Amino acid sequence: MEQSPLSKYDRVKVTACANLTFINDVLTQSVMSLIQEAKNLGIYCHKRKQILNQMFKEIQKYERFILRESGDLIWQRAEQCEAFTEQVESVKQTLLAEAEKVLIDGGLPNTSYLAYIHLTRVTFMAADVAIRGWDKKLRIVASPRKSTYNMNIFRQEKFHGRLQQLISFDLASYQDRKTESEGSEKATREYLMKLTDTDMICRIMGGQIKASWVLEDEANKTADTSVIKE
Repeated sequence: MEQSPLSKYDRVKVTACANLTFINDVLTQSVMSLIQEAKNLGIYCHKRKQILNQMFKEIQKYERFILRESGDLIWQRAEQCEAFTEQVESVKQTLLAEAEKVLIDGGLPNTSYLAYIHLTRVTFMAADVAIRGWDKKLRIVASPRKSTYNMNIFRQEKFHGRLQQLISFDLASYQDRKTESEGSEKATREYLMKLTDTDMICRIMGGQIKASWVLEDEANKTADTSVIKE
């Protein structure tokens, strides 16, 4: 029996959910990299360690929520998240490099660590913008009815509070320093655009863009099949 095609509202909802799941997955990776960088620099201690651990605790709560929501589709979603991560990797690295340049020029300490704070802040900002954007889109598509889907399930407010604590702790003493450059502003814009690239998101969901390890696995299976036939 053929399934009925999704309504326009449901198609938008599915895409919105995927986009926020992808962005928040990148946010999780950013926080993990931030903590690792603090450890590498020997500054993962005292008040900073406490705040970072609290941030990670909030991220873990969200990840458990996504695990429950994904159900049997968790492995498919994991593959899609990996594909998304690979697609944004280049612009992410550019953002980190440009942010660190500004921090070095400003004479700040632990610039690689602070660059990851900037990345985390921008990624959270992207999620916030995406939530508001998709919520507006859903309301428009649902009109004249009310949109029944609550995009705020993807909003991590408690995490944001902890992130603000960390920013205040690590950067409050340097508010008079230059924090942006033409290069860093351009890198930030390109990163934000990539995180919300609807065409890319739909291609990932449709299987046109896959994670590299998935492509390798498919290639190996094809090769094995060819050998068997021969």
